[in-house]
Amino acid sequence: MNHPNKAKTIILGILILSAIFGFACDFEFEVESTTVAQGSEFYVRVLLGQTHNRCTLPSFDDDIHFEAEGFELIAKTKWRLIDRYTYELWLQVRAENIGEGWIKVFKTCSRNGYEEEVFPLTVIAGPER
Repeated sequence: MNHPNKAKTIILGILILSAIFGFACDFEFEVESTTVAQGSEFYVRVLLGQTHNRCTLPSFDDDIHFEAEGFELIAKTKWRLIDRYTYELWLQVRAENIGEGWIKVFKTCSRNGYEEEVFPLTVIAGPER
C-alpha cells in the first residue's frame, strides 16, 4: 500500500483545480502614464477578463464598483464585450491631490466572493497658470 503518494496526488490535484477555478475575474488597468499632473484629466481603460464561463453577476454596470484616493472619478462608460471573455470600460479621471493615490475596482460575486484590483498612480505638481 502506497497511501502517502495517493494523498500527495489528491492534494496536488486540489491545488491545481483551485488555481484554475479560484478566480472569477481578472481586472487590468491601462493608462498612458502612471504619473500625472495635478488638475489634469485623463482616461483609464479597465479590462475585465472572465476566467470562467458562467458569471453570476446580474449586471456588470451595477455590480462592479470603483473608488479612488487622490483622484476624482468624473465619468465612466458601460462595460462592452470586446472578445469572448473580455470586457472593457473607460473611466474619465481628474488628478486631485499631489502624492501617491490609487484607483480601485471591486466586486462581490456569489460564486467567488470579493475581488478587487488596486492601480497605483502618482500625482505631481502641474504647470503654473
